[in-house]
Amino acid sequence: MFFGRKACVRWGDSSNSPGNGSSDGQFGELEEMPMPESNKERRFGTVAIEMGFATVDQVLTAMNIQVRENVENGEHRLLGMILVEMGVMKRSQVTEVLLAMGVPM
Repeated sequence: MFFGRKACVRWGDSSNSPGNGSSDGQFGELEEMPMPESNKERRFGTVAIEMGFATVDQVLTAMNIQVRENVENGEHRLLGMILVEMGVMKRSQVTEVLLAMGVPM
């Protein structure tokens, strides 16, 4: 249910780390890491829906934004970032989804 590279991220700058209470859309530096083999089929959007953090329509809207930006600008933003900027999810919820996916934090 998620289009994009098979990768995950690690939060960089602790002042902008998930769950810091900030909702300014700023994430600090993100380090892309290969997604563990066992988690490649559990996509971020699917897990966010399963955990009750987003609806199918919200994830599809975010995916539409993601694909459009990728095509228009060659820029690939992560789905969690887009959902936070849309006001659908909090950073702490993004972290919860990543942990549920088995992404090392």
